[in-house]
Amino acid sequence: GNQKESGEAPFKVLVVVSAAFVAFAHGSNDVSNAAAPFAAIVEFHNEGKIFAEGNTPFYVILGSGIGIVIGLLILGQKTVETVGEKITKLTHSKGYAAQLSGATTILLASAMSLPISTTAILIGGIVGAGIVGDDSSSSPSSTSSSPIDKQVLFKIVGGWVITVLVGLVGTPIIYSLLKFILL
Repeated sequence: GNQKESGEAPFKVLVVVSAAFVAFAHGSNDVSNAAAPFAAIVEFHNEGKIFAEGNTPFYVILGSGIGIVIGLLILGQKTVETVGEKITKLTHSKGYAAQLSGATTILLASAMSLPISTTAILIGGIVGAGIVGDDSSSSPSSTSSSPIDKQVLFKIVGGWVITVLVGLVGTPIIYSLLKFILL
């Protein structure tokens, strides 16, 4: 009751701070992922080849970041709801722990130049927060006693598998069509 709520009070501010930390961490990785193909195209256009090491123009990074923000604003609401509300019931302290862990992991991986999925890391943190839950609340949309909505989690993991396969199959098809049409 009241004691639990008063214990959560400091985390109301900290969860906002950790959200900003997550946004920064996302930028360190996801903007780079978005910028890389664009940077390669610009470099090929300007130099006639793609170098192993190169300086990415600022406008490429800025444009990629703006593109990510626009995508979030236009299409991101359902994902925000799923991650924030449907996997498990999050308190401010659980959200803070998940975000701090996720952002730290993302930044460390980015500093080591590891290609990672920021989404997978953050989902892992949220699932971890749900598992260690010290309350007896169940998952948001389930009648089971599990703190994690396994149906939602299964859909997320299934989405990861399907999108990797679509990229794997779709890219050669699109490339072959472009090559046929343009070259």
